[in-house]
Amino acid sequence: MTTRTTIQPRYLFPHGAPQEKARLKLMSVMLDPHTLFRIEELGLAPGWRCLEIGAGNGSVSRALCERVGERGRVVAVDLETELITAGAPANLEARRANILDTAFEEGAYDLVYTRAVLHHLPQWRQALQRMAAALRPGGAMLVQEPDMHPTEAAESGDWRAFWMGFFAWGGERGVDYRLGRKVPPALRELGFEEVRNFGETVHFAGGSDPAEFYRLSMARIRDELVASGHVSNVLFERFVALLADPGHWGMNISFMAASGRKPR
Repeated sequence: MTTRTTIQPRYLFPHGAPQEKARLKLMSVMLDPHTLFRIEELGLAPGWRCLEIGAGNGSVSRALCERVGERGRVVAVDLETELITAGAPANLEARRANILDTAFEEGAYDLVYTRAVLHHLPQWRQALQRMAAALRPGGAMLVQEPDMHPTEAAESGDWRAFWMGFFAWGGERGVDYRLGRKVPPALRELGFEEVRNFGETVHFAGGSDPAEFYRLSMARIRDELVASGHVSNVLFERFVALLADPGHWGMNISFMAASGRKPR
């Protein structure tokens, strides 16, 4: 009998890596409008105290700073904070921390938000509990995590073959690309009310900003991905060609936006 060992994930995209600033900016362009729409639905208002886990380049945290105003405060947490602190507004505090090792002020925040962080963590429920503890009674939680169902249901050919190989590689590293559908039940188990979940899928053409984001992302991990055996060099090159082809339109994942309110 063969036993498969799960590889513990490491941080693949350090902020100092070549072209990482450009990659994060493209991610912000692609996802921030969806994120801010969902946050504003939760009633974001001047004076709110907000906590963002995994703030990346700080684009969402800066947008929150504008909306909460001088009386509000935003705490942006990431493993690296250099891109957050550069030119940060006065009501933005950057903290270098790991959600699994850090307890935040209990009951201190009106909004706790995270995007594309928990699916990398086998202990994501523990992280969710820490986030919930930081919320004040009546406060709002928003968790955006990917779910691979668009690729499984709608795609074919080299595009689908590449993504299925990528998802398999991630699964061996402890990454859960189906986490998006699992967060709402977990929020209910924590006692949250008004729990909702919406999937937002970017359908994009080759040569677009999303395509460039994925080109930069996959170039960074190409060697590991090919070495895993889940994606061949030939398939990788075909995938890159699709990313450059304006006539090719494709989907890969849906970002599920799960929200709820902590009971008063």
